[in-house]
Amino acid sequence: PNYLLVTGSDQRIVKVNRSFCQLFDEKERTLLGKKTSTLIHFLPMVAYGFEQPYRYTDYKGKNYYIQWGMKQLYQNSGQSFTIYFGNDVTEQKKNEQLLLSSEKMKVIGEMAASVAHEIRNPLTTIRGFIQLLRERNPDSAYERILIEEIDRINQVLKELLILGKPEAKSDELPSVEPFDAVDEVNNINLL
Repeated sequence: PNYLLVTGSDQRIVKVNRSFCQLFDEKERTLLGKKTSTLIHFLPMVAYGFEQPYRYTDYKGKNYYIQWGMKQLYQNSGQSFTIYFGNDVTEQKKNEQLLLSSEKMKVIGEMAASVAHEIRNPLTTIRGFIQLLRERNPDSAYERILIEEIDRINQVLKELLILGKPEAKSDELPSVEPFDAVDEVNNINLL
């Protein structure tokens, strides 16, 4: 809703709309004729300025973000009026905060994926050397325990990588990079 308050040249209220009354939990008949200086909740909003939305917490504890503006009107008869108008931008603020939170989560996911890859690469090398040691001494339980622990770390890293993956779009098909199967098999034999 939009909020509206009109004052005369003497700063007495001559008109308010229903939204303004509801916001401040006031009746129109009690506001008319009062000076704006008696509105203790309204004055800080005007003093805050008109560039940024003002955060107001009502008597129920609900937060509103209101972008206030002001316009002077002069009539030919010499009377002047000041119109204060407020635009409720609460939903817009909530959406901005939601977008910001979403962007932060995206960055955290990307960082998690990056860290997981950096840990996974040397871990694969370590696992390969432990497997070589195990082949030389098959009766040793240490190598088996080390491999189990590395596999547990790899499982945690897989979960971090899942967190870092952007959600797939339904209209895109996953791309498959070509590879040489013989080279891959030869690389496995080297380990």
